[in-house]
Amino acid sequence: MAHPVLWRGKTFFYPIGIHLQFASHRIFVQLKKADILLLGCGDPRHILYTVYTKQHWLTRMRHKFGNIFFHFYLDKASHDLLISQCRKLVQLSRSLDSWNNGPYGHFLHMCTGDTLAELRRLWQLYVKTTTCSPSEAKAFQSAYAADVKASKAKVGPVCTAGRAAGPLSMYALKIAGNHYNIYWETGICSAVPKRPSEVSYPNATLAYSMVGDKFAVHYGTDPLACFHLAEAFAPAVGSARHPEKVTLEDVISVCKTQFSRWCTSVSKVLRSQGPSSPSPFIIRCFVGDALSLCQALDYSHITKSTSTPFPLAPWKTACITLDPSAYGTGTQSPAPTMFNVIDTSNLLDHVGVLNILVRTPSATLYTEGLFGTSPGDTLPHQLCGDFAIIGLLLGLIPVSFVSQFTNRSNMYELFAQATDGNPNQNHERLSWKLLGSMVKHSGIVHYHRRSFRRMITDWDSTMNMLHDKIRNDRTLLTGINFYQDLCCQMHLLGIFTVELDEVYGSRFEWPIVFRDWKTFPQTVCVVLVIPRVRIQPLLPALDEAGTPCVATVWNLPSRGVVLTPSFVCFEQDSAVGRFRLAIHLTMNAGVGAFPYSSVLRRRGMQISGRSYEAPGPVTNSALTPTVDQVSMHSIAIALGDKSLQSHFLLPIDAKKARFRIARKSFYIEVTLPLKLALGETDADMFPVIPKGGDLALWNMHRVNLDQCVPFSIANRKALDWVNPHIYLMLSDRERRIPHGLMTGSTLLDVKYTIHSMFRHASGTASDQTPSIFAMLYITDLRLDVGSHAIVADAWVMPSSPSSAKVKAFNKVSGHVMFGSNMKQLGMGAEERKAWVHLLVAATERCRTWEHKTNCEYR
Repeated sequence: MAHPVLWRGKTFFYPIGIHLQFASHRIFVQLKKADILLLGCGDPRHILYTVYTKQHWLTRMRHKFGNIFFHFYLDKASHDLLISQCRKLVQLSRSLDSWNNGPYGHFLHMCTGDTLAELRRLWQLYVKTTTCSPSEAKAFQSAYAADVKASKAKVGPVCTAGRAAGPLSMYALKIAGNHYNIYWETGICSAVPKRPSEVSYPNATLAYSMVGDKFAVHYGTDPLACFHLAEAFAPAVGSARHPEKVTLEDVISVCKTQFSRWCTSVSKVLRSQGPSSPSPFIIRCFVGDALSLCQALDYSHITKSTSTPFPLAPWKTACITLDPSAYGTGTQSPAPTMFNVIDTSNLLDHVGVLNILVRTPSATLYTEGLFGTSPGDTLPHQLCGDFAIIGLLLGLIPVSFVSQFTNRSNMYELFAQATDGNPNQNHERLSWKLLGSMVKHSGIVHYHRRSFRRMITDWDSTMNMLHDKIRNDRTLLTGINFYQDLCCQMHLLGIFTVELDEVYGSRFEWPIVFRDWKTFPQTVCVVLVIPRVRIQPLLPALDEAGTPCVATVWNLPSRGVVLTPSFVCFEQDSAVGRFRLAIHLTMNAGVGAFPYSSVLRRRGMQISGRSYEAPGPVTNSALTPTVDQVSMHSIAIALGDKSLQSHFLLPIDAKKARFRIARKSFYIEVTLPLKLALGETDADMFPVIPKGGDLALWNMHRVNLDQCVPFSIANRKALDWVNPHIYLMLSDRERRIPHGLMTGSTLLDVKYTIHSMFRHASGTASDQTPSIFAMLYITDLRLDVGSHAIVADAWVMPSSPSSAKVKAFNKVSGHVMFGSNMKQLGMGAEERKAWVHLLVAATERCRTWEHKTNCEYR
């Protein structure tokens, strides 16, 4: 992972984030300890909500804490609490040792001494706002108020907080727009467009950031966007209120209640542990660049060293030195450097998706960002290639790309596009999985020592060929201008070193500056000194460049250090600029008994394989080869009595195999399309994978039903949003397919059954179809607010092949069906098989108990 050093230009402060929080553990194994890395997450909402989803209690709102967290202006009691706490923190943060031995050290750790020093500097600044002279205090308040006024969005209405209402977002847009205006006019979360006179103290936590000593909060900030607003608009149990009757006061009340739940959950966990007992809940803080932190953690994991060569952040000279008491080799319980889950917030909008995906040491990676009409259209452009080929390169793949479904609804995005016609604000959250984790349950080992040996046999020749192509390419006009940097980075990473005579032959002479050097290194350090006065005229233009800054032409500091290949120092011919850059790579789609070359296209992706090692001579040229599907990742090619088995990293469909046979040279080329569904069969689309004596969900997140708020179905008119929400789980293509008992797609049949099931459960449908193989008793419909979706809280009674159980099942089903409101939903044989797997996965995703040793699914 590497990112060019850019001049920051205009920068914003995101104190409470601008996207909805999620429970980061929801994809992971139930009841298992998890190490979670939050990147680009400058506020603790994700932590609060993640802990809350594991708890079961409610208490009153901590008003002062909420005011400090969200408001631009504070009342005296909240302000005094903030300042007194900061004074306490300043005393505790004199050193890492004093912090670790303090009252917060057992659960709140600092990754580096620089992190603690930076936090202490900010705490001191907060305290300083109360110790300055009256004239300085007045100037501070005036500047703060002016910055708040200038930071508000100049166009409106700003309704992006409506996204937080998920399936009920159409009712939230007007309220969201009204609250945004009130919030930025008064500086507090309120339904009244006037700030109380006692709320007059500037919130010092918003007055200082990396921008400097000024208020620089992002213009899109709205506290309502931080909460799950669907709970406010859905009719509560025992109520028949229509969502249109919800007021701004109701929404703010629900937000305060949710914040109270989260804070109380964390507070209870902390009270259950102390300095003398092991802490099951530990937060580690780092202030600095997210990509540098990833590299430092990876470096520490490999070298076992706490001193790393990676800078804290761009424009910083200090390097990251991890706390030896936490990351040192002699530590009894060292801090994690590898993680089960990595949540990157919206970093891909700022540093690029490839920088996030490269060398990701986690089982699950979350990314989110603002795409165009859909990630399927925009993400391949950001990836510089197809999902499949980049997945093969990096070993990561979006779960929804392979599964062809997601549990997260994007109803708001579709609604917003339909109403305002803006296709550039489609917020999407993706879950990425290691390719190895996807196929772990198939028992296939794709690589062995011979695979590694064959890969590196002719590495130098391969790299020389690549460099020849780059130097002689004419595609890009200025591409060769960056060739030296490519050579430098490849050498520094130990990938390949370009020798001087390969570039210049014997044309170069030693420059005078190097005549006295006894040895000449491959790279040299060039220090550039530019007077700041020369950069000053560019600053206004840089401020208008937006964030993230794209003005790469102006990325020069007043004093900078640049590493460059030493052969640049010999460059005398400016005509080198005639070369242009284009890299052509041939990928390996699978490594096994024989290699394959990958041909993956943007549309109609295929994997084309050609054998380089025949299994033996075939004397009968009239034989026709056959292909059998061994697993979703492997095939067996048979020709007469000869057979070969080959493996692929992505699922393939042997039923649609095409052959090219060279009978004289004895090879067979098999072209196999990708099979965008999981499982050995179409039915196994919802894998539940044994993992460490437990079970792990692969393409579904976990749900704590006790934390999913139920809603009332008493007023059918108040449920107008349910049917559109459920129906939009169908894609545009799926909606065009004629709907019958069987559509030809098992997954689509399952979706239609779920659609009918929820319509019946909510009372918004009355049609019936005959068939039964299992009975579901739906007790409640609940809001899965973190995924903008609804779930059914249900008991399931499946049928059984046992004759005794079949009789009992028929007796119970006959009794229940007679004279009750039980509905029957029809399905075909293949869909029935899929439901067998889906019911197992659906049960596992809401499990709160531990599997017994004799569990048949372990």
